[in-house]
Amino acid sequence: MVNLDKISFSKAHHILHTLEMCMISHEQWFERINRNLIKKQPFALQFTDKEAYNKCRMGGFLRTLEDDLLGSDIYEDIIFLHKRVHFTARAITQVKVSEYNKIYELYDELINQRNAMKWIVLILENQLKNNIVQVDPLTGLMNRQKMETTLQRIRGGEESDSIVCIADVDHFKKVNDTYGHTVGDLVLINIANLMKSNLRPADTIFRYGGEEFVLSITAPKNKVFKIVDNLRKIIAKSVTNTMDGQEIKVTASFGITFMDREISVTDNLSNADKALYHSKESGRNRVTQYEDIV
Repeated sequence: MVNLDKISFSKAHHILHTLEMCMISHEQWFERINRNLIKKQPFALQFTDKEAYNKCRMGGFLRTLEDDLLGSDIYEDIIFLHKRVHFTARAITQVKVSEYNKIYELYDELINQRNAMKWIVLILENQLKNNIVQVDPLTGLMNRQKMETTLQRIRGGEESDSIVCIADVDHFKKVNDTYGHTVGDLVLINIANLMKSNLRPADTIFRYGGEEFVLSITAPKNKVFKIVDNLRKIIAKSVTNTMDGQEIKVTASFGITFMDREISVTDNLSNADKALYHSKESGRNRVTQYEDIV
């Protein structure tokens, strides 16, 4: 099952916009079928070609979504129904004009398939819109609302070695005061991208608020600290380039705790926050594990 949460904010917007354009195009295609049937005119290649479903605008766009949606039930349903719509339309073109009953039968089938495809596309659009609402528009990460539902699901799951980590950009107020909030935003975007590109697809990063991020990572206990500390080192070595050629370097502090299923998500986050506070108090640019300080 594909996790639509992994689709970025900008990608979701692109899919929604293009789907809308493709569905408009398909409705125009359907209207041309109706006109041809009513006027008893010959059908164009877009109706008679065996590969018409691949050559139309919708077919071309669906192929571009394979990397993001392949394996999703809803995507497979759209692919199937889109093919059936074109196959049924082609079948209509091969029936003699005088065979009204056969045409009516196929036309009813075409309408049902077309309506089913519109319904399934609407479901996909609603899912994508729901994800957009739960995405931080600046960084493209999941926001705090999505974080809470995701951590609740992990807490109720069976993974034994899940951790909650809070990361905080060190002295971020100084960055905003010195360079302005626009540069501060660039720093946050850069850090978000670094974390996304240096963690596994199965791990999830959320914008917690301001300059704080929450990470949900599943890994063996003996590897967790190294994973997070490696992320800390990558951030410390990175540079954010501004539009006027300045290079901004920052560090980040981390607090981690293993997910305790006997306490609430809020309490787990509180434990991670206590570990983060210890990192800050100990000089910043470091990782502290809650279990090591209690």
